[in-house]
Amino acid sequence: MAGSTVMRRSFLVVLILVLLPAVLPAEQIALGPFGSFIDPPEGWGILGQESEKLTFAFSGEGAYLQIKRFPGFSGLDALVSETEGRLGAEGEGTRFSYASGEAYFGTVDFRTGGFSFSGYLFAFTDPSSGLDPVVLLGFSDSEQLGSYNDLILSAMDSYSPLALTDRLPGPVASFDRLFSGGRRSSVEIAVAGTRKTVRLDQGEVETASYVTEREARILGAAGSVAAWERFFRVLYRDSVAGLEPLTLALHEIFPRNPSAREAREIAEELLVWLQSFTYRRSGTFSDFVDPVQAVVSSSGDCDSLGLLYVILLHSFDIDAILLVSEKYAHALGAVDVSGGGARYTHAGKAYVVAELTDQVDLGLIAADMADPAGWTPIVFPNNLTDRNE
Repeated sequence: MAGSTVMRRSFLVVLILVLLPAVLPAEQIALGPFGSFIDPPEGWGILGQESEKLTFAFSGEGAYLQIKRFPGFSGLDALVSETEGRLGAEGEGTRFSYASGEAYFGTVDFRTGGFSFSGYLFAFTDPSSGLDPVVLLGFSDSEQLGSYNDLILSAMDSYSPLALTDRLPGPVASFDRLFSGGRRSSVEIAVAGTRKTVRLDQGEVETASYVTEREARILGAAGSVAAWERFFRVLYRDSVAGLEPLTLALHEIFPRNPSAREAREIAEELLVWLQSFTYRRSGTFSDFVDPVQAVVSSSGDCDSLGLLYVILLHSFDIDAILLVSEKYAHALGAVDVSGGGARYTHAGKAYVVAELTDQVDLGLIAADMADPAGWTPIVFPNNLTDRNE
């Protein structure tokens, strides 16, 4: 059986062209002529590249991801049929709206050279964007799909059709939301002396939990600083849409385009609100309360509340980053606003630190955690305006 698996891998490498994959760190990769980007887990590397196709392989060549564009192609159904026809594949899936276009996600099984492969197919077309239709095919040897399932789905979910659309959930998570939406949870918030009722889609809660646990399993197998940074990037991207009802409510309380003074006030009021949350860890494999669940339950720990804080500040175009520390086993928010307080300098900006799990003012930090060298900044792609100039 082991020899058969090796033969399948060898045949596939010849089939899709190749080069030994250069293993990439967990980072966002611009896809050049594809007009998009991908942020795969650590261990994926580029195996082959053509003008219209890019092939990634996971370390050890056990899983594969192909991204292929189809210039001039028209129609989603025809795109899926063309891809499955070329593979001689069988599969089933569902159409859904994605970004400003139409998408399809489904399973796929095919045989090549007498060997069996299984995985997932995502197709996307959006004539209004000017982008070429694109297909993502994530797969492995059929016998090994269970072992690579999280890695394949995470890599596919990290794809974005437009650069820096970090506020758009990934295609896999968007597909998952089709089957878990419809119910809403009413959440009462009290911020800056104003009370509002926010209704969050229960599907967002369930999908956020799925993404969090999937990414935690991947992180557990990697554990590097780069992998931790990606973990937070993925959760950030997945949470923004689910938190939109909350951010819209907050935009009714605070100025949407705040001055420097107003930005400081927003950062302070949001901090006070989040500090009122109950400290809680999830108790699941991830032991992490995702930002959407944190709002629903009014609870979370330093990591989840820090991430939530950054997301909410970004909705006001207030620049903020997350600070995490293995040394101190803690996380902080940090915000680029005027005024006093302890600051953390990153990329030429001095961010005021924000402690989420203790009721202290913006800019205060425990003396035994004040060494900047003990903190790692987590930065999220955005087009934020500097409010302090």
